[in-house]
Amino acid sequence: MFELGVLLLLLGAPGPPQDPAGVEAERSLRAAYSSGLHAADASTRAGAVSAYSEGTRALGAELAASKLVASTLAKALDDDDLQVQSAAVLALAWGRHPETAIAALREVLPGLRNEAENLSTRPDGPSQERRRLASQVYAAACAALGRHADDRAVEALAEELRKIRPQQGPGAVAELHARPLADGLLALGSAPAVELVVKTTGVFSGSTLRDGASLATARQLHTALAAFSERLGHGPPTWTELYDQDWRKWFKAHAAELPVRLGQMQQPAAAPVYVAPGRDRDARQPGRPERP
Repeated sequence: MFELGVLLLLLGAPGPPQDPAGVEAERSLRAAYSSGLHAADASTRAGAVSAYSEGTRALGAELAASKLVASTLAKALDDDDLQVQSAAVLALAWGRHPETAIAALREVLPGLRNEAENLSTRPDGPSQERRRLASQVYAAACAALGRHADDRAVEALAEELRKIRPQQGPGAVAELHARPLADGLLALGSAPAVELVVKTTGVFSGSTLRDGASLATARQLHTALAAFSERLGHGPPTWTELYDQDWRKWFKAHAAELPVRLGQMQQPAAAPVYVAPGRDRDARQPGRPERP
């Protein structure tokens, strides 16, 4: 009983077990997960992550959102294989202990960014494929953080976006990472989050737009902000090479509509809701664009 009591504390249960069978089932799932993570084959390790994730969700929302389960899943982010990391990011994306999930997702971002940068100078097929996969996992982690309405998630994404700078040559990764970071921050929607995205348009403006990669990044930032403006019910500025000035005016006009702080989540993030392309239920109906 002592061992079970300790386990319940780790699971976050406030008192005696309401479902001892569920606790025992989680323990069994965790043992299989730990064994699977030691497999030589990456697909087997990724499968172990997915099996533990799905298995704990099936045991109920309260157990799935325990700190123990989130911490256990976060261990898979230390795996060198991107397939395993991807499975862990998806497992932590919703329904998990907020503080633990946010911290784990935040920690994985710098390594993925650095890997994309390092691989950018290697023209061989395997290196470019790994670079593509690293950027996909990075984008998934940004989206997962964007589902956590918490100032700590804002800080995690903001820390990364501040590092995005125009860079010519094969090492440039801004065009890979700017849009996922902007989308994550805009999904959170606090005034500091939105303001940083608006300020970043100024980084990719003026003479930097002569470079193709920087121009592509600028267009991505504009598109992300335009979608956010539509969700608020406002027509966005139209694209021009002076777009950064228009977005600064837009922010000044609409900043009061945005929450200053999000606080810290006490409940896990909700499951994502799929919205078919072109059917954003929060979007303003098409009309004449508004220029601030």
